[in-house]
Amino acid sequence: MPSPVVTAVVAALPLASSPDPAGIVGGTEVPACGWPNVVALGGACTGTLVHPRVVIYAAHCGGGQEVVFAENAVDGPMRSVPTTYCKQFPREEGQLGRDFAYCVLAEPQLDVPIVPPLMGCELDQLVEGTEVVVVGFGFDEDGVGGIKRELTTTFHYIENDEAFIGGDGLDACQGDSGGPAFVKVPDPGGGPDTWRLFGIVSHGDPQCLEGTFYGLVHVGMEWFEPEADFDLTPCTDVDGAWNPGPRCTDLPYDLADAQGQWPQGCSTDALAGPGQTCGPPFGFEPDTDPPLVAVSSPAEPLRLESDPAQGVAPFLVEIDASDPEGWGIDEVLLVIDGELVPGGADGRPPYEFAANFPPGTFSLSAVAVDLAGNRAEAPAVLLAVDEELPEGTTTSAQDEPGAQEGCGCRHVAGSAWPLLLVLGAARRRRGRAIGVGSARRRRRA
Repeated sequence: MPSPVVTAVVAALPLASSPDPAGIVGGTEVPACGWPNVVALGGACTGTLVHPRVVIYAAHCGGGQEVVFAENAVDGPMRSVPTTYCKQFPREEGQLGRDFAYCVLAEPQLDVPIVPPLMGCELDQLVEGTEVVVVGFGFDEDGVGGIKRELTTTFHYIENDEAFIGGDGLDACQGDSGGPAFVKVPDPGGGPDTWRLFGIVSHGDPQCLEGTFYGLVHVGMEWFEPEADFDLTPCTDVDGAWNPGPRCTDLPYDLADAQGQWPQGCSTDALAGPGQTCGPPFGFEPDTDPPLVAVSSPAEPLRLESDPAQGVAPFLVEIDASDPEGWGIDEVLLVIDGELVPGGADGRPPYEFAANFPPGTFSLSAVAVDLAGNRAEAPAVLLAVDEELPEGTTTSAQDEPGAQEGCGCRHVAGSAWPLLLVLGAARRRRGRAIGVGSARRRRRA
């Protein structure tokens, strides 16, 4: 049965108005696990995994995307990953150079190699005539889409914060929108040249022959990173200043021929690093200590009354997390009634979750994961809505992380987290919006 990603109508694309569609013109199909970080989006566009939880693409592709990892998104092996929310850059009509959007994935993709963005001094690689690679799921000359193709072509120039790439019959086209352009940067230490992501397919020649304009990833990064709330620049600060972390290592230099298959996952041994293109590499000291984490709001058992009009109690759950002896916090995961909340992940402080709680009693906790993969769980704190807190309720604030002795609480029956909805559209600047459902209330589709 064909995947839903290819049953959607091709998006109305500035470069894709030709009645006789073609994919990456002059490109070739990738082998199994080729460019595994490049994904199909909603049957109409292409995107790039830039963090285990974040895919970036073009705003004109729209929102609410399904993310599919595959080489053949029509009927080949694939992994379909739901998103918690997607967001588009608020461009003004006719504005160029800001065709940016991203999706946050419901589950981290930890078995896919990631190419860092081209930032800081690395931008010096973008000179006229530089060889670059573009990848996408565009339609071919027979109207067949959903097949991942790669193309080696040429970078020409930058204008209005967009890169102009390709031409002479070597180009991107329909279905490639939102897809990546990659360039290699040299290693000052003499290691292999490694890949960087610098472009996002935006608009161009309707016949897909005379070149395409790409949004510049480094230009969008000052919006992408704070909005997505994850560290998308492992080797630099968001402004391009060299500041490598532990993810600025194992940098891919050959993703055209990775190993594995979908849906199991793809990997590669063609890795180099640590990165040192604009300064000294990340200095490794072993990090074996777990982070510190606690629920700071509510810090003690709390009873709330629901809003009579809405039947829920809005509340901002706040988490304190730090890694004073280690590499730093990677992400904080919200835990309710002992279960990880789908979409309840925050990759940047302050770690906050704006939640709507229905009547019931809830056990609130959090898991902090550091950049070395060490984990710690916060002692649980009770929150009751329209109910009295259980007698003898105590918190485990003095216990080891994860201890919940003395809780004596009655949880909402059958906390089924498919009923918990992350409301990306309502997400506030300093809080991730969560709607909490329960089996005691009506189910939502």
